[in-house]
Amino acid sequence: MNCELVMIGSELLLGQIVDTNASYLAKRLAEIGLDVYYKTTVGDNLQRLVSVLNLAVERSDVVITSGGLGPTEDDLTRAAVAAVIGVELEFHQELLDEIEARFSSRGLKMSPNNRKQAFVPRGATVLGNPFGTAPAFVVGSDSGVVICLPGVPGELKQIMEAEVLPYLSKTFVPGGAVILSRELKASAVGESTVDQEISDLIRTSSNPTVGILAKAGEISIRITAKAPDAEAASRMLDDIELRIRERVGDRLFGKGSETLEGVVAHLLDSRGKSLCVVETGTGGAVAQKLVATNSARVLGFEVLPRERSIELFLSTSAGLDEKSMTDPRALAVRLAEAAREKYGTDMALVVLEGTRLSLPRSWILVRGRDIEYLRDVGLSGSDNWSQQRLAMVALEMARRSLLGMASSQETSSQAAFDGGKGEGAS
Repeated sequence: MNCELVMIGSELLLGQIVDTNASYLAKRLAEIGLDVYYKTTVGDNLQRLVSVLNLAVERSDVVITSGGLGPTEDDLTRAAVAAVIGVELEFHQELLDEIEARFSSRGLKMSPNNRKQAFVPRGATVLGNPFGTAPAFVVGSDSGVVICLPGVPGELKQIMEAEVLPYLSKTFVPGGAVILSRELKASAVGESTVDQEISDLIRTSSNPTVGILAKAGEISIRITAKAPDAEAASRMLDDIELRIRERVGDRLFGKGSETLEGVVAHLLDSRGKSLCVVETGTGGAVAQKLVATNSARVLGFEVLPRERSIELFLSTSAGLDEKSMTDPRALAVRLAEAAREKYGTDMALVVLEGTRLSLPRSWILVRGRDIEYLRDVGLSGSDNWSQQRLAMVALEMARRSLLGMASSQETSSQAAFDGGKGEGAS
């Protein structure tokens, strides 16, 4: 059995409201084993809403709508569903009495337009809404059912938990099922590279399914399994995860809610190492991520926005000569040693963003008593996207250094770290 979500409201299309209802619905439906194949967002327009619902009831067993059940002229869900199912709207006096009672209990007088909410498609089963005036309902279609829920998140969740999920579990997944997902996270690798390494798994695996999502400086591999129970689904995920790890290898830094900065903080703690950070031209992107971990092993941050601030940090009264500013390795080493001396740390992480320093490329150095890991990473730019990617590369280099996977030679890492915005490489 498959399900489709139809999220209704022009405010969603205008970006005025973030659609949290859809993510909640999809998650809860997966937990009871109901597949969600489609999600459509449509504005408050009767013709377009009818068109979307016609397609939805034709291809899906269960259609769940959110929004458009209020008392105003642009609340059109009731009328659209009635038109698609081929029935009339029917007045329910008991619904109007409940709505009037809700207003009265608050010392308010009901507006005449609230009468509209007492109409539902003929043959529909009304669902209780203890927190609002918009009655939810379930009505049959030729291929399944349409379930209409209010758009207010608190009301939608209450009705979903109390009435809809038990009904769906009993009617559409009577044998019981569960859909589990697991996210594996990789860094220092491009989306196209990961795709090439696991393309056959993406192409041939139907249960579990495998997919890739590119983010700034990170690649997520999502695997999803459907099984009669959670234990069986977990075993299926374990099997496919092992195959992915064999191919992607140590570029996988974590899974689920783990973050790269969190992994770095954990490694610092478990290895008894301390770290300081020096950044130029990144807006403190690395510092922001590491501060969020509350790590006691990150002892200092220096965010140096321009050349003069670099001179002051290095205490060079005569300023930096031209060679110092054009030799990224020499500059990075000076900054690393100055920071380690100031904060007394085992390691220093230095990020030199190329644009601010008139360098053709950006450079990152991890330096400590027994490590010098320098990379020309080929990422420049002061926009947030570039800064976030540069921060992720820096954190990945710190992770590799702590795991003993860093090269001791100065090498270009363009193949490992570079990539276009469209590709979303790490």
